[in-house]
Amino acid sequence: MFRLTVVAEGDTSVTLKVEGQVVTDSASLLEAECRRHLARGRTVVLDFSGVTLIDSRGAAAVRGFKSPKLELINCWPLIEEQIDDGQ
Repeated sequence: MFRLTVVAEGDTSVTLKVEGQVVTDSASLLEAECRRHLARGRTVVLDFSGVTLIDSRGAAAVRGFKSPKLELINCWPLIEEQIDDGQ
């Protein structure tokens, strides 16, 4: 299961709630959605409070689009560690 919901959206920022498993298929969707908002010059806030699992492809996707305009919030320490391990 994977769900991506826009919970707040404005001219300069968007907050996306990410729920479920960030794995190969869903990682591509998350990456595309983040890149779409970043290309519009928006700050993207990813609320990872509902993420239960992230695989290596999901972690690589999040690392791949990290920028000063992307913020990860409410991330479980184990999932944050998996994302940071590849750096």
